[in-house]
Amino acid sequence: MHDAKHSVLSGAGLVTAAATAEVVIVGGGIAGLVCAVRCAELGRRVVVLERQTEDRYPCNSRISGGVFHCGFHDVRTDPDELVSRLGASLEEPSRLALLRVVAGGAREAVEWLRAQGTRFVRGGADPWHSFVLAPPAIAQLGRHWEGRGGDVLLRLLETRLNTAGGRLLRGYEASELIVEEVVCTGVRGATAAGDVFECRARAVVLADGGFQANRAQIRAAGVTADPDRIVQRNAGTGVGAGLAMAERAGARLIRQSAFYGHVQSRDALVNPDLWPYPWLDELLKHYVVVDASGHRFTDEGCGGICVANAIAALADPAGATLICDEAGWDGPGQ
Repeated sequence: MHDAKHSVLSGAGLVTAAATAEVVIVGGGIAGLVCAVRCAELGRRVVVLERQTEDRYPCNSRISGGVFHCGFHDVRTDPDELVSRLGASLEEPSRLALLRVVAGGAREAVEWLRAQGTRFVRGGADPWHSFVLAPPAIAQLGRHWEGRGGDVLLRLLETRLNTAGGRLLRGYEASELIVEEVVCTGVRGATAAGDVFECRARAVVLADGGFQANRAQIRAAGVTADPDRIVQRNAGTGVGAGLAMAERAGARLIRQSAFYGHVQSRDALVNPDLWPYPWLDELLKHYVVVDASGHRFTDEGCGGICVANAIAALADPAGATLICDEAGWDGPGQ
């Protein structure tokens, strides 16, 4: 990593990792690695800290179906048209500026990934299936992510990072932002071996995958009152460390009002073979979902993500039932 230092101070139990890095990134998923590769391409000295130690450490990016879309629209759609289509659904008009950034960068992001050597295939007839990571992992029953879309992409990005002079350090768990005179100058944490480390940098990027595995934060965010009664379609590795570090350093948090997810089989609570696929989104759009008392509680036509949020908000999320007839099971259900 150019002139970056990586030394152990004998007897002190202190590891100084990449002491002269310009950018330190917390988290080795797609967000962290894309940011790292781009920084390295621009000549910045960069290091990525990943708390897990496995070669193919589990994360949401690695197990993802790998569909690149913008609000269920083709990423090649004109940015102004995307903003027009998606802006009406924003609960807070103040976030329109963020939507414009996403809409304007969606196609560019896919083209950049393709330039790195990422392969895409068309995943289906829907326009938003125009760019699916190859080999495709979407709709593979059970856990078939190894050697497919997201797994291949992360390994490619790590190779590109190494080639560009950056470095991914496994087993480095960041736990505290270093703030000096209101300026963030690095992070502290511990290695998997138990050593304490400090990583100094001009810029720190938090990309550690959210807080899905932190039940206390899930409740605080209002996602569900009973996390044990829902099935989470994620790797279970987002423990909310970045959120907690930022809050302790004085960051102002904006609580999200909803999450991105799909409707799973209830049996996935006890049968791991039904996770993370199949999902029931296509079927439920045509039929009825009721709660434990048999009452319809949401508009199924708004789609699986909306219904998943409504189910999670129930007093008994596992009590929700999808009701359809034979024609539906043999039609959209297929």
